[in-house]
Amino acid sequence: MPGKNTRITTHGPYGHEYTPENCAIVPSGGKRCLECRRMAKEGGQLPPTMPRERRKATHCRYGHEYTPDNTYTNPKSGARDCRTCRKLSQTKWKKENPERMSELERKSVLNRKYGLSLEEYDEMLKAQNGRCAICERLPKEGQLLHVDHCHRSDKVRALLCFKCNSGLGCYYDNPELLMKAARYLQEFQ
Repeated sequence: MPGKNTRITTHGPYGHEYTPENCAIVPSGGKRCLECRRMAKEGGQLPPTMPRERRKATHCRYGHEYTPDNTYTNPKSGARDCRTCRKLSQTKWKKENPERMSELERKSVLNRKYGLSLEEYDEMLKAQNGRCAICERLPKEGQLLHVDHCHRSDKVRALLCFKCNSGLGCYYDNPELLMKAARYLQEFQ
């Protein structure tokens, strides 16, 4: 995608393509559609498919065509955006802001999966002194504790390290199986 202030306009305001035969460059560097100018001289009529009150461009400012698949329409304002440009802009922003993107994704997952805010997660972490609720170890450098929850009720229980969280999952969150495993280990000590 070109720079923010650079416009690559491929079509005029009424949808006529800017071809070498249909384009005049004005002293300011802008383009003028010769077909629109000709129509204006002949009687000032706009194309019948584009009434004066609904002059909608057929392409975005970077030249992508507004098709049903490539057009996002804001439900509140009715403004249109090119999906291709939106995606390119979002991808660029994500690459330029990896820390912020990571935080937003984490926030989204915590809220969507567990109904927790970042503040609630941080409160739980502080209450556990930053340690796993089972083994009481600190997480490895750069890792976060996992949110443990009941798979039947979806109730959040505590924060666990990866190994403890996986261990509970391997025993299907079944206390009887965990007790059997503990007795088994005690027999062979």
